[in-house]
Amino acid sequence: MYRRARSRASRSVSPEEPARDPRTLFQAAGRVVRMLNLTPQDFGIDVMGTTESYDGVRIQALAREAGLKGFVRTYGSWARRDALEFRFW
Repeated sequence: MYRRARSRASRSVSPEEPARDPRTLFQAAGRVVRMLNLTPQDFGIDVMGTTESYDGVRIQALAREAGLKGFVRTYGSWARRDALEFRFW
């Protein structure tokens, strides 16, 4: 038996900072999900911070475009201490 694998990011996504473009992560994760035939119970991506949209497109829409419907969860901004804990629970 194994635990659900998840990727966590605790930062804002911003078009002004290309390194924070979630599409790269979503596209790569979508390929892995399809290659390994994973379900949201097997794998997920949790994003916390200013995450409602990126470059005018909702994060959940970007996830769906990458084949990750149901795999991505978003959380609003949290206090720094809580954000650090978020990365490890």
